[in-house]
Amino acid sequence: KTQVVTNQAKDFQKTTEGAIIYVPTDYPKIQDAIDASADGDTVIIEEGTYDQQFRFNGKAIAVGSRFLLDSDTTHISKTIIDGSTYSAQDTATIVYIADGEDYTTVLCGLTLQNGHGTYYEGTEINQRLACGIEIYGSVATTKNKIIKFCSNR
Repeated sequence: KTQVVTNQAKDFQKTTEGAIIYVPTDYPKIQDAIDASADGDTVIIEEGTYDQQFRFNGKAIAVGSRFLLDSDTTHISKTIIDGSTYSAQDTATIVYIADGEDYTTVLCGLTLQNGHGTYYEGTEINQRLACGIEIYGSVATTKNKIIKFCSNR
């Protein structure tokens, strides 16, 4: 499955040689696809609604909708990661980028909705943060996404 992906979407260019892993065709869960990926791979999430959370685990990969392949913006609103059904509401951030990722980690072309954040308790902080995306101790490229209906409740 090695392919060259070239995308010239608005404000974003990516060229990579690596595997393209499809959710749910290759793996039913986004996290399983990420876990199976290697640096340089691309995880494509097909249109639909996914009640899932995921973290990049320090990998230099791209995760997004078919927008990454064809620059069609209609994929963004049709590829939804929904946080409304998480059973552990104290850890209800949708996407975690917190394992030393750098700018080669890409999140692009998704709608993230209904995240409730992660509750942090400590000497300096006692609050719920990061409803849609938590970026901590890392950097990443995030483009062409929609974050909606998220609240720190």
